Order: sequence, then C-alpha cells, then structure tokens
Amino acid sequence: MSIGKFASNLILTTAKSNTEILAEVKRQFPEAKTTMACIAWYKSNLRKKGLIASKKVVEMTLDEKIEALRTQLEELEAQQEQVEAEQEEVQEEVQE
Repeated sequence: MSIGKFASNLILTTAKSNTEILAEVKRQFPEAKTTMACIAWYKSNLRKKGLIASKKVVEMTLDEKIEALRTQLEELEAQQEQVEAEQEEVQEEVQE
C-alpha cells in the first residue's frame, strides 16, 4: 500500500487529526518524507472527489439554527443602537 492510500484510508475511516494521521504514516513508513502539508493535500483531494464533506458543511439541528439566528439578530440590533447613538452625536455637533 502506498503512503497516499494509507493516509487517505486513515482520513476516511478514522476521526484522527492531521497530526495523528501523520504520526501513523511515520510509524508505518519510517523513511517517509510526508509532512502536515501532505496530509492536508490528501484531505483536500478527498474533498474534491466528494469522498469527505467540505469544511464549510456543518450539520445543525433546527434548534441550533434558531439560536444562531437569534444571536445574529441580537448582534445586529446592538450595532443598530450604536449607529443611532453615533448619528445623534453627529447631529448634536452639527447643531452647535
């Protein structure tokens, strides 16, 4: 088995981190010159092939989505209040 196939198999069949995968590769292939960049490339290649989910894909429950939207709304409301306060300050300065 090649290093690439070995690393790709670990990526697909385990929940190991890139660091753990690299360590496994080094144990199996002591002479390998494999780096973290290589492991990242293998993952990227598997993503491009559609074999693993994109980093951007995050599964959320409906409740989690609602909570995230509530948090966003609160942040936007706070920003709006700040903008309105700044506008009042500018209007007061203009009137002086």
